[in-house]
Amino acid sequence: MKTKNNMLIISQELLGKEQESVIFRDLMNHQDYFIFFIRYSLLKSHKLCHSVYQRKDGTMKKSNNYLYILLLYFKIQVTIKALEIQNSYLKYLKKDLNNLLLHPQDIKQIKFEKDGSNSYYSTNLRGELLEAVDKFLIAQGVSELNTRVIKIGEDIHVLVASVNESQKDLGVVHNHNVKLIFGDFAPFLNSVVNHLTAALQYAANDYQKNMIQAYIEHFKSGNIELHKQSQRHWIKDKGPVIETNIGFIETYLDPLKVRAEWEGFVAVVNKEESALLNQLVNKAEDIIKYLPWPKEFEVDVYKRPDFTSLEVLAFASSGTPLGINIPNYDDIRQSEGFKNVNLGNTIGKLSKESINFLDEADQEIFYKYQSEAIFLIVALHELIGHGAGKVFMKDKDGNLNFNIENTINPLTNEKVDSFYNHGEQWHSKFGEFSGAMEECKADATALYLSTYDDVVKLLLPNQSEEDRRNTVFAGWLFIVHRAVQGLEFYNPEQKKWGQAHVLARNVILQSLIREDPDIIKIKETQLNNKPYLFLKFDQSKLYTTGKKAISNLILHLQVFKSIGAGNEGVQFFSDLATVNDLFLNYRDIVIQNKFPRRLEIQPNLILEDGQVKLKEYESTFAGIIESQVEHHIENIEITKDLFLNVQKLFQN
Repeated sequence: MKTKNNMLIISQELLGKEQESVIFRDLMNHQDYFIFFIRYSLLKSHKLCHSVYQRKDGTMKKSNNYLYILLLYFKIQVTIKALEIQNSYLKYLKKDLNNLLLHPQDIKQIKFEKDGSNSYYSTNLRGELLEAVDKFLIAQGVSELNTRVIKIGEDIHVLVASVNESQKDLGVVHNHNVKLIFGDFAPFLNSVVNHLTAALQYAANDYQKNMIQAYIEHFKSGNIELHKQSQRHWIKDKGPVIETNIGFIETYLDPLKVRAEWEGFVAVVNKEESALLNQLVNKAEDIIKYLPWPKEFEVDVYKRPDFTSLEVLAFASSGTPLGINIPNYDDIRQSEGFKNVNLGNTIGKLSKESINFLDEADQEIFYKYQSEAIFLIVALHELIGHGAGKVFMKDKDGNLNFNIENTINPLTNEKVDSFYNHGEQWHSKFGEFSGAMEECKADATALYLSTYDDVVKLLLPNQSEEDRRNTVFAGWLFIVHRAVQGLEFYNPEQKKWGQAHVLARNVILQSLIREDPDIIKIKETQLNNKPYLFLKFDQSKLYTTGKKAISNLILHLQVFKSIGAGNEGVQFFSDLATVNDLFLNYRDIVIQNKFPRRLEIQPNLILEDGQVKLKEYESTFAGIIESQVEHHIENIEITKDLFLNVQKLFQN
């Protein structure tokens, strides 16, 4: 009883509640689950915890969150001691807490190297063998999107996310037998299927019914073709009041950028903003003509997509974007279309104090026009940035979707002689830079098109000419400011960037500076007795050398993407991604002036007495723990067992 009382006291303190938490009361007789969820939640918060520590010449910097996290650490340690549990995985919890919070030099990054970590490949898989396996899978018609790869003995197991469990021998790669193992994440996907089945009766139309049915069959079988079928129905469901999408979508967290993470969202349409976006869609075919590449590099027939502005209810993934352009399947995008989504409530209005490093005049403009500027940039980013441009492909019958005899590469003035063979994807051609290159093209396209006033008028019809020009300037400031702030995500020891969108914006910044060193001036100074930066953007150059730099950037990125020129594209992009000594110094100053990173915590929908209730959680580490507990309470034992069974495979 004493142990339970101690647990209750610590639990109340940990949650910051005056009253006993129902969840922790229910877990009194399942103390090992409590330990498991502390561990699980810390791992889910791994990315955030990493931001607490910053490298500078081998030393560590602590943000303002450090004391809070350290306090949380000791609270958990006291809880462990009070519980007096001797179980098989307590030692892993203690070890992880020590490594994660007290030894920041051991914090892992998403990569293959010794100090890296990922959730897609077992630690005994590397380089040439893994590349050979992926090529073999493509040749066998097996998509990598919803798979993980592990090496057991001398066998290669390709784990496929599905409810149904089975095995299939595929063949031999480099003297290793390759097997498809269906049933990865089966407990979770079974729950998804059950809820989707229950949702069928609430579908508003046949497109939604067919979409949900395709989802169900996909999650049961693991067949990506069935997920593609769901997306075909989804893009035909125009203007639903409630919008949703689900599956293995984005590849940012895979070191090879070919395997996707789980993503699912539910949102409500903002009708007023959606009406403005539809005006943009109606003019998109004319707007695309402003882009700097030849017409042969543009899609033959522009499929007008659905474009809505949404208020997100829940977004289950590692992070919530500002907008979405999906599906990512190029064959569907080019021949059948796609949807654009602006996620309007994912970023609140920034306080003036948080808009650091800008000089006073630029800060005032950005603060005043930030909401309209972000709406403008995100809209152009999603609709045109991701939606425009053709990909030259050969289909399974050997037919090309372009005229190879008459298509000239504008970068070389020679005939195009490269393309994507059947089964090849953008991600496999451009590797670790693929995501950042695509986001850079989309951001830069948005900046470029914002220089055309008729385009801006479509989205901001009630603004004066002066306000529109200031909004455009604020949009450019948004990208450049995020680039400077994002220098913290560069790792100087490994010479690598840790976030695709941040890398994309830094390439834009370097493109501007290389075209005109005077367009953006960064000055080192002092503020509050510590180093500081002042950034001044010459607004008068935005429509001249600024536009020229961005035009050249998006021309290169689109041509490389169209013809599948992986080597040339990566060389071009990596050169702009290089961080020189001056910007390394800026990085140190940025880190010394950074703000605590915001927490993203998923709410929960609870059905009580026939009424749906929204439960939200505090934006604290305790809130993360409580959220994870309540989201998994239905499958708590299965979740624990699955976690313990697979954790060792994906840790270095």
